[in-house]
Amino acid sequence: MENAPEQNIEELTYTVKPNDFLGGIANENMTSINQILVDNGIDEDTHIHPGQKLIIKRPSGNPFLVVDKVA
Repeated sequence: MENAPEQNIEELTYTVKPNDFLGGIANENMTSINQILVDNGIDEDTHIHPGQKLIIKRPSGNPFLVVDKVA
């Protein structure tokens, strides 16, 4: 039986913007709310605020990941 391929993880710092919420940040970065909570040592009752820095760990090399949005 073959082992599943190892996935590379990219770590970045995300700056919270006005009207951001953890679910949206997690979805944009292909991670989970729980992973963001664990990586940042916060719990589900913690309120995030604009300007706050969050560590985000997400899969790297995904061709479907949108990095820049054009207005």
